[in-house]
Amino acid sequence: MTHIRALKTEDVEQVVSLWDAACIEAVGYPLGQEDAEGIANNLRRTVDHEQAHCFVAEDEGILVGFVTCAISTHPVMPGALGEVEDLYVQPEFRSGVQGELVRQAVLWLKRYPVDIIRTRVDADEPETIAFWHSQKWEQNELIFNIYGCVPEDAHSQAVWDSYRLD
Repeated sequence: MTHIRALKTEDVEQVVSLWDAACIEAVGYPLGQEDAEGIANNLRRTVDHEQAHCFVAEDEGILVGFVTCAISTHPVMPGALGEVEDLYVQPEFRSGVQGELVRQAVLWLKRYPVDIIRTRVDADEPETIAFWHSQKWEQNELIFNIYGCVPEDAHSQAVWDSYRLD
């Protein structure tokens, strides 16, 4: 039987392993050591943070999934935004578990006076898009990014570098 609970400090390495599996599934390669350490540090901070949280799905003592969520505020605009950030469940446990992780994240986010709760999904992930549609979430915006943190991607780096501080 799978149950959902808050992340504990002793769970962090298992969640990093799940995150690694998510990367392999999504992009075909694992996390680098530096990324894994950064994720572990960030996860540790969510254990008792007031505006960031992580839930895990546990089945017979083994973690099979996780979701992270956070509250953001604008420095001058009123209101707050809740975001379901990272969600991963091992494929054999996805049915029902993904939805329950999202449900727990939304309930946690709604404890704050949030005006909207959102998630971001890669446009080239039709299964993930279908999942969010199945949860009755509205798909209503596109997000465009430029990246300065991917030096091995020449195109991304060229776009980033074209915005120079002179």
